[in-house]
Amino acid sequence: MASFRFEMVACVGAGFVLSACESTLLPPPELPVLEIADKTCVSEVDLSEAVSLTPEKERKWYDLRTPVNAETPCIGEGEAAANYVVYALPEHGPNHVVTIGGQKQPIRILAPAVTTLNEDGSVSREFDAEEFMELGNAYAAQLRPRETERYILVKTNPTLVGETLEGMEVRLMSGTNYVSTSAGGATYTTYSGAESSASRTFSHEGVIGVRIQARSGKVGIPEE
Repeated sequence: MASFRFEMVACVGAGFVLSACESTLLPPPELPVLEIADKTCVSEVDLSEAVSLTPEKERKWYDLRTPVNAETPCIGEGEAAANYVVYALPEHGPNHVVTIGGQKQPIRILAPAVTTLNEDGSVSREFDAEEFMELGNAYAAQLRPRETERYILVKTNPTLVGETLEGMEVRLMSGTNYVSTSAGGATYTTYSGAESSASRTFSHEGVIGVRIQARSGKVGIPEE
């Protein structure tokens, strides 16, 4: 896959001269990772490393982003190998709704497979491909934890890796303007939008996006 390089040029100063131009190189977008190589994968998920979904302060909802990269643990062998992250659910699980999946990046998106686990690590539920959808800036599933469920396991999905997610996106832009009036002047904001097509490749690396929201009250507190 080709690598892209972006360059942004800004010129400043009255009386334009070449020395007034500065070139700032932006890093290229991260490429999709289509296989897991040069890593030793485990045969069982390590629940002791679970990422907590309970915020430090009481909140109605809690957003979390977890990078998945070469340092992330993996499970399985060969073509079935997958990177994984485990999340620990807060207390009073049924009082929450969780949105979890791959976060969109410029040209790639993490290929998610989501499973809920009981306290002993046994599988409670596995979510089918039909249960994933584009939700805002993510390709995700939504779930309401059951009373016995204590963890959410997100693995990369080898059967989805390499496929593409196509769609149209609208970019909204705003600008602040000033107008003179008899009273001295006023500012106002204008909005505009531009629609364009987008294509992202599902990847073994990327970012997991999580939002956990209390159905009533705050995260981790019993339903009122």
